[in-house]
Amino acid sequence: MTEQLEYLKNYGEEILQDVIKFAPNLLGALSVLIVGYLIAVVVSIILKKALETLKFNDRLQKALDPEGGSPSQTTKSIDGPLWISRAVRYLIMLFVLVAFFDVMKLSIVTEPLNELLTQILAYIPRILGPAILLVVAWILASLIKALSHRVLTTINLDKRVGEKAGYSKSQSLSKSISITLYWLVFILFLPAILEGLALEGLLNPVKAMLEKTLAFIPNILAAGLIALIGFFAAKIVQGISSKLLESIGVNELSRRASIDNILGQYRLSELIGFFLYVVILIPVLIASLNALQLDAITNPASQMLASVLSAIPLLFAALILMSIAYLIGRILAGLLSNLASAAGFDNLFVTLGLSTKQASAEKKPSRVVYYVVFAGILIFAAIEALRLVHFVALAELLQQFLIFAGQILLGLIIFGVGLFLSDFVAKRVLSSVTKHTQTLAFVARASILILAGAMALRQMGLAEDIINLAFGISLGAVAVAAAIAFGLGAREVAGELAKDWVNRVKKGS
Repeated sequence: MTEQLEYLKNYGEEILQDVIKFAPNLLGALSVLIVGYLIAVVVSIILKKALETLKFNDRLQKALDPEGGSPSQTTKSIDGPLWISRAVRYLIMLFVLVAFFDVMKLSIVTEPLNELLTQILAYIPRILGPAILLVVAWILASLIKALSHRVLTTINLDKRVGEKAGYSKSQSLSKSISITLYWLVFILFLPAILEGLALEGLLNPVKAMLEKTLAFIPNILAAGLIALIGFFAAKIVQGISSKLLESIGVNELSRRASIDNILGQYRLSELIGFFLYVVILIPVLIASLNALQLDAITNPASQMLASVLSAIPLLFAALILMSIAYLIGRILAGLLSNLASAAGFDNLFVTLGLSTKQASAEKKPSRVVYYVVFAGILIFAAIEALRLVHFVALAELLQQFLIFAGQILLGLIIFGVGLFLSDFVAKRVLSSVTKHTQTLAFVARASILILAGAMALRQMGLAEDIINLAFGISLGAVAVAAAIAFGLGAREVAGELAKDWVNRVKKGS
């Protein structure tokens, strides 16, 4: 028992001696930890205040959103000073922990921490280099953005091109171009930044993409320059041609020819100017697309525009043909209308007995002749114009309509002649001194009208078989009715004649 107590006493004394020996190290380590923590906190607070004083968040917002719009949810959640100050505090605390465990002579803990710090310290230059490049890119991009926006605003690009290109007042073409240049600077710096970070997996694809983009930029600039010059040239030609045509009296000529009624709010000089604008702009667009050298995309578009360009002369010829037909139609229709009016054609309805008074000015038969002749000439011209522009199916459809309209017109003429003849015959029957003149006149009128109606419908091509059958049935019915009427009316005469024949036979026998 005594030996055990002695052993415990010695063991306790050894522990106490070890504690006494380790106490300075522990106190020193705790001092290092406390002082280091205070230093880390103070440095992080000072750094955060400095970044807030420099308005780091606002600058970061401008860098991420050069358009100057309202901050998004992502940018609102980013607190740059807080994150940076925490990162610095954690880095200082990592050094403090290494010193803490080193003072306590815990090499088993300090060795991994030293390796971690070595890697972090080795990677800091890699971070500082790209960070400096990023800052330089931001400064340069901001300068280029501000300078380009000022230059484009000075030359009044938004008013000269932006409004004509479809940009509204809330949008700005100069601002869009300056923002594009802003991000282009970052893209140019991106390979150097990735190379500084030693991110080879991202560097090679980005570098290849950037090389292709830079190789394609001259094509874009050439296409844009061609399109811009062509656009201004087309606008100049449009303005000059419109003013020139207006000065030589094209608008007055169109007014006299009543073309203004067709054009509506537009003037003929403006339409011709716009036509020249399109004619110039189409080859410009073809050249601009060819300058891009994207055959898979630009070839179909270029071929389409080339087809449109090749069709323009045909459209122009068709337009000239329709214009000439319009002028000739108005002249010829007016001439025939005046001749018909002078020949007494306006009294047609009175002559045919369809009306007792003359029609109004707009409903006169001579006016109908005007519209029919004018429409016929225009339809003939439209058929040829459609064939010029290779709309064969539509031309054939219009031709069939014209044939049908001609049949309808000829049928109406036949029926009109029938009306005239029926009225003429009825009057002659009424003027004769015979019995039952009213009945005979009605029968004559009805017969002629039925015959004329059947001939007119047959000429129109409206169900010829049905018309032939109906006409045959009508004639048969008239014949049967006449036979029945004659038989019933001559019944007594036929009876007396039969009795006379019977008596003669008896006397002979």
